[in-house]
Amino acid sequence: MFPDPVRKGTDTIYSAITGAIKWSYNMSRHGAWIMASSSLLLIAPVMFEVERANAIDAMRRDQQQVNH
Repeated sequence: MFPDPVRKGTDTIYSAITGAIKWSYNMSRHGAWIMASSSLLLIAPVMFEVERANAIDAMRRDQQQVNH
């Protein structure tokens, strides 16, 4: 129906576009994994430490109220 060069060119373009989409999808997945795991490892300890400090302050305030 179409000449051979047209079919081969269309197949080449289709393969290139499909490959680029797959590459982009995989890179976005890897990037999301790296961002999520890095933020968990970097931010979670800080959040736990802040919460611990707040709990200690609350306990001190409660103890001062009991003593006075």
